[in-house]
Amino acid sequence: MFSRGELNETAISEIDVSVFFLTSENLKQQRLAFEAGLYTGLNTYFKKELAAPRGPRKKHLTPFLFPVIHQIGAKKTTVYSLPAWEYNEAKISEITQLLRKIMKELGYGEELLQEKLVMIGGDQLTVRNIR
Repeated sequence: MFSRGELNETAISEIDVSVFFLTSENLKQQRLAFEAGLYTGLNTYFKKELAAPRGPRKKHLTPFLFPVIHQIGAKKTTVYSLPAWEYNEAKISEITQLLRKIMKELGYGEELLQEKLVMIGGDQLTVRNIR
């Protein structure tokens, strides 16, 4: 969680359209990922056929591997499994109750969350009503 003071809102004005265009390196990585995904799918259903030698030199198809772009180190991950509650997310009053219940379940008090920015995801309705 970040505090509002840690958010550099002036940096938003420095964003230009080039941030959203893919670089040649991005395109290369996407192509390699596509090739690896396609090979994985074909290998799932046509393993025997892919293993058969083919072509004039009777070579096997070399597997395409997903490129490693940013390796995440192995470390313990905490997963919080929350129960399902019967709240209507279309009603702002109920989604507020739900958020308070989630924070309580995770052990966060209101004092800790004052002036903090907490990322919460969901469909468009949920996110709109949370805001």
